[in-house]
Amino acid sequence: MVRCPAGRCVHVGTSLLFSAPESWLVSESQTIPDPDGRGGKDVSKTFGLAYAGDSVVAIAAGQLASVAARTRGETGPFELSAAFLVLGAAGNLRTSSGHLNHSPLGRSILTTPHRPLPSLHLTSPFTPPNVVNYTKRQLSTLVTCGYRDLRCLDEKYDKRGKGSVILPREGGLIVKVCLSRAVIVKHKEGDRVSCYVFPGTPHSEELVKFLEQGGEGEEGEGGKIKGVGGARIFECLVGMGLEEVVGRFEGVKSDVYKILGELGDMRTSVGGGKSAKFGFLSTQRKVTELLPLKNKLDSLEGILTDIYNTFMELLQDESDMGLIAGCLGDCKKEHVELMLEDTLQQAEEIRQSVRDVQAYVKNSEEIMEIELSLIRNRIMRFELLLEITGLMVACGAAVTGLFGMNLVSHLEDSWWVFYGTTGFIIVLMSGIFKGLIEQCRADNIL
Repeated sequence: MVRCPAGRCVHVGTSLLFSAPESWLVSESQTIPDPDGRGGKDVSKTFGLAYAGDSVVAIAAGQLASVAARTRGETGPFELSAAFLVLGAAGNLRTSSGHLNHSPLGRSILTTPHRPLPSLHLTSPFTPPNVVNYTKRQLSTLVTCGYRDLRCLDEKYDKRGKGSVILPREGGLIVKVCLSRAVIVKHKEGDRVSCYVFPGTPHSEELVKFLEQGGEGEEGEGGKIKGVGGARIFECLVGMGLEEVVGRFEGVKSDVYKILGELGDMRTSVGGGKSAKFGFLSTQRKVTELLPLKNKLDSLEGILTDIYNTFMELLQDESDMGLIAGCLGDCKKEHVELMLEDTLQQAEEIRQSVRDVQAYVKNSEEIMEIELSLIRNRIMRFELLLEITGLMVACGAAVTGLFGMNLVSHLEDSWWVFYGTTGFIIVLMSGIFKGLIEQCRADNIL
């Protein structure tokens, strides 16, 4: 009695062991999004290849085992399996030796600070831009922040620009709005401001041109124009990030309106017969094209919500706004508050536009669901008629089967029995059909 529970525990452990690789594959595939914004696109293909490979490996293993049994006897297959285990262990150690480290912190913690992050160095007053390769350690010292604060600047950390972060620190301001990644540093001497723009930032060449031309300028003492300050640079970086989101939204919006317009034209122009069949198939194709666009809209709404929450948290924290004003150097806390509120309103306006398109898509889907329900009702009515017809024919076939038995009743000797039976079958089938149809109409089914 004790062995039974123990054996079941062993079987559970074995099942978990066998299912661990598949579970890991599925979970990892969800973390790598495809162009539609979803993960796990190639999981089914991977499992199909794996199962096909299992069959090939099983056949090859059987052939090798038979050869080993003929040459080495009954223990030959076991000796061969031990040899394959040794080869597999050697290959695993060889390929994973580069990832092993004796430090308890792990290799990634030790090597990440030394990895350079290339950036475009811009200054105000303007000087010709140059590319610098500061490591995370150097940037951390420059901005006076931890390594974890610099993760948002790494393009490998967030390639799709889903997160938004504004981190004011004593040495500088870390800015990440969608794909716009930069660090603004206020020098201690004079009004000099440096901006380090990282790869992936959209419209960075426009920022260079803006700084070169001095922007619209800001009035200093005596009405003179001085160079673009940190506040203007910060405003440009945030604007470039929002502009990239707006560009993506406009592209998705035009595609959605195009597909929904074509669906509306199909509903109004399709009649019956072959045109109805063609319209139904075309509707299915258009709905399939609409699904990835819905996912993109959901992703954009999440991005804009993250931007909104980021700037709302900054507005509610007086100390952060004071740090931002100190990092930018050329503006007061009130000006920072106005900039943040303006960005907040822009993000909310764009998010509301995204939600309007989502509502439009949802309303169109509800209309299509109603139309599909009507089509399903028509199909169900047709199936009901077929079932009634089948029941009618079955009753006639039952009577015919009684006369088809190899039994002698002497009725077959009379000439009128055939015609009488045929007439009885026709009357019976017609009565059943008429009765069922009238009952269905009385219940509002047909």
